[in-house]
Amino acid sequence: MIFAIVPFSSASYTTGVIPLNPLMSDTVSGSRKNCQTLEQVLASKELLPNTTHSQLEKRLCVSALIPGYMGTYRPEGLIFQTNHSPEYVVPFDMMALTSGRTFSSVDYDAQFLDGSEHFKYSTIDEMLKQFPSAEMAVKGLNAFRKERGLKPVNEKTMNYNECCFTSPVHILPVAIIGRGSEYQDIAERHNIPLYESMEEFRSVSVSRTMQ
Repeated sequence: MIFAIVPFSSASYTTGVIPLNPLMSDTVSGSRKNCQTLEQVLASKELLPNTTHSQLEKRLCVSALIPGYMGTYRPEGLIFQTNHSPEYVVPFDMMALTSGRTFSSVDYDAQFLDGSEHFKYSTIDEMLKQFPSAEMAVKGLNAFRKERGLKPVNEKTMNYNECCFTSPVHILPVAIIGRGSEYQDIAERHNIPLYESMEEFRSVSVSRTMQ
């Protein structure tokens, strides 16, 4: 069983619809479309693979909330619990292992670097044995990138892991992280806790644990 967070898209919320991130890319037209909305996920309690890359099977990318990895891909998202195990895990953003420059779906065709498979693990426990913290992981990543003539990544921003699922994942929603009336309305309709930030969520969780 793992606790994880799936991020929301940075797209405009003026329609009142909150899409999960990332938006799915159509490799033929170059257009982008939403895979699932927050409302759909809360109703179905299922997350679908929605991230594409030319060299990988379509996958769902989330970050496990574990000691040593305190960051998230985006500041807002849905925290959930699942009994599903990821197909594989990486101790940072997987796109940092490619020749791409944006670490996003823009680099759909970016090639994975030779040796990148050494940062790919079958389980979270295996990853933690090699890289107990994001700081250690990024140091290893930057040494790897330097050997290949690439710029280092910022360890202060890439302080999250990436867990990848290639099949639909059944979940138990735990909390919504986000600010704004859209989040408030959805949280009330689905009777799920709402926090403005991960820091607030963690502080409340620690307080409850100590009681």
